[in-house]
Amino acid sequence: MVSLRVKLTTLIYASVFLTAVAIGGLGIAYLTKVTRQDSQALLNLICIAEKGQLDITMGNIKQTVDSMRDVIFNEVKDDVSLFASDAEFRDAVTHRFESMFYTIAYHTKGAITYYLRYDPNLIADGNQGFLWSKRNRSSSFSKLELTDMSQYDEDDAEHVGWYYIPAKNGKATWLKPYRNQNLGIYMISYVVPIYVQKQLIGVVGMDIDFSIFFDEINQLNIYKGGYAYVSDETHTVVYHKDYDSEEEQPLQGNAVETSRLELNNGWTLFVTAPKSEIARARNHLTALFVVLTLVIAGAFILLA
Repeated sequence: MVSLRVKLTTLIYASVFLTAVAIGGLGIAYLTKVTRQDSQALLNLICIAEKGQLDITMGNIKQTVDSMRDVIFNEVKDDVSLFASDAEFRDAVTHRFESMFYTIAYHTKGAITYYLRYDPNLIADGNQGFLWSKRNRSSSFSKLELTDMSQYDEDDAEHVGWYYIPAKNGKATWLKPYRNQNLGIYMISYVVPIYVQKQLIGVVGMDIDFSIFFDEINQLNIYKGGYAYVSDETHTVVYHKDYDSEEEQPLQGNAVETSRLELNNGWTLFVTAPKSEIARARNHLTALFVVLTLVIAGAFILLA
């Protein structure tokens, strides 16, 4: 007959074992919840901070080009017909625009090209605007010959999309990033059409070295394998550290935790971290609990 002492010992160790299982299970469940909440809060904070930086950079570019649009609008709004027909007057004001834009672009971070192009339907000949560009990131601006728009169809986005897309949109437009083959630079353009009483005067715009955006993104420290990327309004990735930015790529699946915020230009910033890294602390505790449970169970078997 089993002695009372053995029965008592068995009951005590069984109680300890079951209590350990219950407490450990509750602890793991709580840690899983807290880990998920803390990781999401961290991703949200990083996303908010990076959105602020990107919005400031884009805001500076937007302010630069918008201010030039306002200057041009105020100069021609009182007499569009004079501006269109009087070449001498147009040359004089265009020279002022050119000088002013040069100064502003010089102090704009990442500026590679800036331009003003008058509507060819409004001004058939004479001064039709200007185009200034750097030959590389470190060079100074130099004046280039204007594109002969009559040589291209309006839907030729590669050559004249910079003009017709914002003109047809009727509003300021961030164009899809592209690689300038001549300069070997991946760029983004912000272009604003100039309208006076529904009459298109032309467009004013600036091309920006896109590296100023993804350099900021790449500096983010999000766990060991975390990263950030940006998609446009069509959910096409415009920058991702592991993808060729010139190709359309699908967004990430369920292997990561993600925080997202819309940027001021309509794009979306994603900040992600692998779920496996987020769960690492929980996995360590789970392993510790399993070992402890096995030790208790072994002791229980030996003493039973």
